Amino acid sequence: RFINHSCDPNIQSFNLSGHIESQTLHRIGLFASRKIQAGEELTMDYQWDKNELNIPKDIPCLCKSSKCRGFLMRSKKMKH
Repeated sequence: RFINHSCDPNIQSFNLSGHIESQTLHRIGLFASRKIQAGEELTMDYQWDKNELNIPKDIPCLCKSSKCRGFLMRSKKMKH
């Protein structure tokens, strides 16, 4: 039902678009990036830590991957 974040994901998303008559349709496709075992949680890398966000403090990542970058989201550092 839900797709959680991981720094070592097993799926990737791609923006898909197509034209039918005079309409442009937009969809998001989810594709496996490696073999997914039965019962394994589906995860993708949301890459929220790549940009500083307007949040009060950094949010740690809890993915427990050996490739974990340490933070799910990074806060903007205020300049004094």
